[in-house]
Amino acid sequence: MLVWIVLVLAIIPLLLILLFRKKGEVAHIPSPPGSKILGHIPTMAKAGPISHLAFHKIATEMKEYVISLSLGRKSIVLLSGFEEIKSLHEQIDTRIPFGAVTPLYVGTNKAMGVLFNSGPVAKELRRFTLKSLRDLGFAKTASEESVLNETKTLCEELENISKTKQGVDLDKTFNKAALNVIWNLVSGERYDYSHAKMQKLIDFADVFMLMGRQIIGKPLGNFPILRFLPPFRSLFQKSAKGMMELRSFIRSTISEHESTIDVNNPRDFIDMFLMEMGDKEDTMGAFTKENMVITCLDLFVAGSETTSKSLMFAVALLVRHPEVQAQLQEELDSVISGEMLTMSDRPNLPFTEATINEIWRFGPVAPVSPPRLTNKPAKAGSVTIPSGVVVISNSHTVHRDPKNWDNPHIFDPSRFINNQGQFEANEKNMPFGLGKRRCLGESLARMEMFLFFANIFHRFEFSGVEGDLPSLDHQGGFTNGLYPFRVHIQPRF
Repeated sequence: MLVWIVLVLAIIPLLLILLFRKKGEVAHIPSPPGSKILGHIPTMAKAGPISHLAFHKIATEMKEYVISLSLGRKSIVLLSGFEEIKSLHEQIDTRIPFGAVTPLYVGTNKAMGVLFNSGPVAKELRRFTLKSLRDLGFAKTASEESVLNETKTLCEELENISKTKQGVDLDKTFNKAALNVIWNLVSGERYDYSHAKMQKLIDFADVFMLMGRQIIGKPLGNFPILRFLPPFRSLFQKSAKGMMELRSFIRSTISEHESTIDVNNPRDFIDMFLMEMGDKEDTMGAFTKENMVITCLDLFVAGSETTSKSLMFAVALLVRHPEVQAQLQEELDSVISGEMLTMSDRPNLPFTEATINEIWRFGPVAPVSPPRLTNKPAKAGSVTIPSGVVVISNSHTVHRDPKNWDNPHIFDPSRFINNQGQFEANEKNMPFGLGKRRCLGESLARMEMFLFFANIFHRFEFSGVEGDLPSLDHQGGFTNGLYPFRVHIQPRF
């Protein structure tokens, strides 16, 4: 009986919030038909469970690049056109709290770090993070050597896997390689793929992905009050426990660095941050222990899944398109002169570069950007969005827009090859976002993807298991990926 009383007391204010939500000054922006009480929550549910696909369906059916949707107490604005996203992202960089996600991620209701934070402290932390990563050789020779070493280990692992002659799911294998690259940059450490600490990192990444699949954009994410009610309570507690353990793991790593740091020879990002914490000029209080923990967490989650999921899209797409795999390998064979392909080979591999970019266009890993809040009136194309409005952007629609691409639903790397046979980038391919909050790890991610991808496909051939091809159905979350699939691996040499 008590449970029912609590449930009713929680639902009544929730219904009142929904009933009296304000559309406000976005009434001039086109909106699909919705429910009086639930707004566009039923519309989204009908459009599908994967957020970027649901947004894409609504936008394409309405034939509008700027749409208002009521998904909670207030309306949000959805941007689906390249020019609209580009113009707004160049003007607005303010993040908003992620409802129930902020206390899960940070451990308190106060935003910290870089990824989900805004304001002067976030800007200072972002500036410092970029500078520190550059000083550590970020996306330069030092980083390339680290990624190449990890590539060798990954190829050795694939060689061992191939000896089983069985179909395998490579998701965790790719994830381990990507985790080692980012964690080495943050903490100076990497782990063997069978090490207990590597399994811990994998478990931590899984907890964060759970948040993306079952909380962000879902009822619990939109209405934090639900965390006190079943079945949401157990989900919230599971996520909270996992994220707390991840923050504790990072704190423990920081403590080890504090006792071994050499200020004349910083080893990694943690050392750089500890040195900055001693700066007496930090008047805004940006360089605190908690901001260091969350900034390390930001780097961990941003680098843990994106590359591995891009590689899974790569394997799936090239298994489904063996003619592309064959053309790619012909080009790789014609260029390689040493044991490993390096960044110096990149200019001579236009089809390889084109294939990577087509994988990013066709397989969106981070299609929906974290929500932004307009702190001033801003233009999105010809539409003015007033101050105080939550805005989200969906690059998937840009990547599948026939105004931007010929036959956008066909996987075709040649769309990035010009008449001279050279790779030609297209600004409408935007896997790392646009504007002021463009992915700060883009340079490393591009290097990592090229070195992993080129060397893996040079060394191995991938094919389906018993005639089955990988499904391209999307599995949503904080980052987007494919459902698990198995492939055969065959060494080429």
